[in-house]
Amino acid sequence: MPTVPYKIDNKNIPSVTTILSRFKDSEGLKIWSNNIGLKGISYREELKRTGNIGTIFHDHVESYITKKEFTLSDDPEVQSCFRGFLKWWKKFYV
Repeated sequence: MPTVPYKIDNKNIPSVTTILSRFKDSEGLKIWSNNIGLKGISYREELKRTGNIGTIFHDHVESYITKKEFTLSDDPEVQSCFRGFLKWWKKFYV
């Protein structure tokens, strides 16, 4: 969770969690959890793994937007997420 509100061009921007919490249908989460279980993977371990990726990615994005220095993670999934963010950012904010 962010420690301060997100702002772009002095406008408050809602977090992803805030946006997603407006949609109460959890069918997609149930399907994901079932698919993880069918692969023999603990959903708790997968939540932890992907949660760590998300946390690192969000830290990178916050640092990028606020122009703070950071070192890009060695994790290929984080790098992929960050490349996707940069592509989106350059399309809409540059």
